[in-house]
Amino acid sequence: MHDRVAAPTYDAQSPPVARATSSPGEDEPIRVTLHVVSSSHGQVEVSGLLGAIDRIDARGCGAAIVASDSDIRTTDHYRVTRIDLRLGDLLLRPAVARALRELADDPASAAKIAAAGRALQTAARSAGPAPSGARGTHAQADVRPAYHVSIHGAHQATRASRSSVNATHVYDVRADVPLALLLAGNAALARALAVAVVERPPGAATNRFPSEAVGEGRHLTGWQVLGHASVTSPFDRATLTSAWGRATVTGAQVMAVGDHIDVTQSADFDLARPSMVDFPRASTEFHARSGLRTPSAPPSRAATPPSFLDVGHRGAGTRNPTSSPASAPGPFG
Repeated sequence: MHDRVAAPTYDAQSPPVARATSSPGEDEPIRVTLHVVSSSHGQVEVSGLLGAIDRIDARGCGAAIVASDSDIRTTDHYRVTRIDLRLGDLLLRPAVARALRELADDPASAAKIAAAGRALQTAARSAGPAPSGARGTHAQADVRPAYHVSIHGAHQATRASRSSVNATHVYDVRADVPLALLLAGNAALARALAVAVVERPPGAATNRFPSEAVGEGRHLTGWQVLGHASVTSPFDRATLTSAWGRATVTGAQVMAVGDHIDVTQSADFDLARPSMVDFPRASTEFHARSGLRTPSAPPSRAATPPSFLDVGHRGAGTRNPTSSPASAPGPFG
């Protein structure tokens, strides 16, 4: 997957300067805190020696601040231009394949439909919990600053007794979301998938399932989608230098040194309409590996029950108000 990172913007109430100076009493140096803030999808790592920082080489950082009091607000805007729902190898899991083969022998059996649906849900849950919130981190550590701190290379270098910085970044990304994320908590969708997979030759249930999956996929939250997106961070490594050595900081959107620092992080999302991209391939591969024979006549109407999603079930979640179905791709992407 490829993504595009728009140029970050910074809005600082304090003018950028090349040098920041503090003058604590020599007898009792003021202990202050280093704060390192990542983007919402990222992580912060700080390694090396800290203490008496006298230089911040912030070429790999978004903004660097030295101030007694700082108010830092970061906003990440994610424009998710494509969401591909994928089955992957879910149908080939041993328990799932066994339940589907049994259903293929009697596709009208409500008990076998339910059993296949449960097998799909169990396999889906084994993938682990769904992402539910920001992965970004806000790390901090006590340091004892030198009386003079020089800042080099940051987009925004700020020195003031009171500083307020707003940092905004826009990311264009694509996401491959496993269908397991939807199946784990949606028994009706799991049963609909089981019926569609064993239907041979393909008929109404097979044709209907991709649209059903897409409909349920529109309940995905931005955090769930972001958890399966690959996002390139514009932030590389920054270096803190002291008399005792260096500390390397990676993933830093903002670094701040001061004694009173408040950090607020937020993110918003513009989600595209999902597409079900690999259902035909996954279903065909399952049949090929299972050695199931294609019946010579279409299944009876009883073997293709009405959609399970038409009998009152709806998946949990909130529709994304910014989605635009009119310009969206079809159910197969």
